[in-house]
Amino acid sequence: MFSCILGYGTSHPEYQSHPKHQKELRELLSGGVQQVRVVLRALALLQLANGVSAPRIASVVPLTPQAIRKIGHRYQREGLQSALYEKQRPGATPLLEDNQRQRIIAMVCSDPPEGRARWTVRLVAEEAVKRRLVPKVGRETVRILLLHHDFKPWREKMWCVAELGEDYITKMEDVLEVYERPYDPQQPVVCLDEKPVTLHADVRPCSAAVPGREARIDNEYERCGTANVFCAVEPKADTTSPFPRRTAPPSSLPRLPSMWRFSIPTPTPST
Repeated sequence: MFSCILGYGTSHPEYQSHPKHQKELRELLSGGVQQVRVVLRALALLQLANGVSAPRIASVVPLTPQAIRKIGHRYQREGLQSALYEKQRPGATPLLEDNQRQRIIAMVCSDPPEGRARWTVRLVAEEAVKRRLVPKVGRETVRILLLHHDFKPWREKMWCVAELGEDYITKMEDVLEVYERPYDPQQPVVCLDEKPVTLHADVRPCSAAVPGREARIDNEYERCGTANVFCAVEPKADTTSPFPRRTAPPSSLPRLPSMWRFSIPTPTPST
């Protein structure tokens, strides 16, 4: 057992502490990343355990003598964990009740009002009050609610929603059968896909990157039309071929089928 002295130069009562707590404090300081307040409290407790007074500790550790005494008293009354860590605070009162949050989420999952293409944070807040789901609600409250539920109703993603009929399943099985074929250089399995892109040209020259600063590109640009980026992948051969490379203005760029073709040799029946 060792004692902690909490006071100035006059006589003050000694506070007993267990040696294993000192070991825990040293392990905490030599371990990983900790909160600054926890580290300062641990340093203060170690100094108190060595018999150093609060004013002397305050000259080394950025804490006031009064704060150091409170840490020591809290350790004596409630233990090491209470001296190092603060009790969980109740926090602010929730602005929305559980049933109100559920009604708003259910509303966002439905179609937006007539004349609107999608939900926005402002629209959700206005419709929640208009439909009497809540007496009042702000946009920030709605934003946080959607964020906690991983909702982004203003965003859309293009997706192919197919009808799984017998004809579709039959064709899908044919494609999967092609993917399962063993690798044959004479009969390659090639996957082809495309993506539309917008072509931009710089109006002003760019500034190259230098140590400590990223490259700078002017926010003004010139529209140069659109193009389709095609990519052919031969997965079993581990090769990728993006095409075409744009070397002409969009008006003179020919369509893909007339400028790039590939053929797969027809297998010869064995005799």
